[in-house]
Amino acid sequence: MAMALRKCIAGIPTRMNPLCRAGTAGTALRSFSDVSTDVKPTKKARSSLGSRLRSFLAGFTVAGTLSGYAIYYKVQWANEELAAMAFASDCVI
Repeated sequence: MAMALRKCIAGIPTRMNPLCRAGTAGTALRSFSDVSTDVKPTKKARSSLGSRLRSFLAGFTVAGTLSGYAIYYKVQWANEELAAMAFASDCVI
């Protein structure tokens, strides 16, 4: 069993080594990479206040237009139903 543990630690993948699959020898193995010094932090481009305000106003306009259309449609539909109910009540003797 000690030899199987050494093989697992030595880098033989657990899928290929059936002795590492049983028990915790294969599940406890972790590998970490070295720290890379090549990576330089990138600075995010800041957006201006005007750009943010323009985006907010565009979203507000779209949301307002859609909700206004929905309200208009619902009011028109309710008025048509009320007119139909009033017509139906006039026809009843």
